Amino acid sequence: MKLVGKSPYVYGGGRTDDSVAANEFDCSSFIAQMFRLGGQSLVYQFAASTSLLAQTGEAEDWSDKARGDLLITADDASEDEQHAAIYLGGGFIYMTQQVLMDEH
Repeated sequence: MKLVGKSPYVYGGGRTDDSVAANEFDCSSFIAQMFRLGGQSLVYQFAASTSLLAQTGEAEDWSDKARGDLLITADDASEDEQHAAIYLGGGFIYMTQQVLMDEH
């Protein structure tokens, strides 16, 4: 969890050596990096995508989720609605996020 609060969300980040060194990730490259740091390569870092991560495992019922499972948006989500996170257990998730604000 050494990147908590130190890894800004950058769409398309985490796919080059420079952006990895700068800790700049989007949700899919962040997950790829976390698993890589843990010794398990899910996908090639430079090619990480939410849809590619979805192909690394099998869909499970929400009630069966376990620590380390990937939480990924539905297959029919548009590209700008896609998101992925890692389930930590106890109702907690680990992810990067883009903060969007509307002007009023």
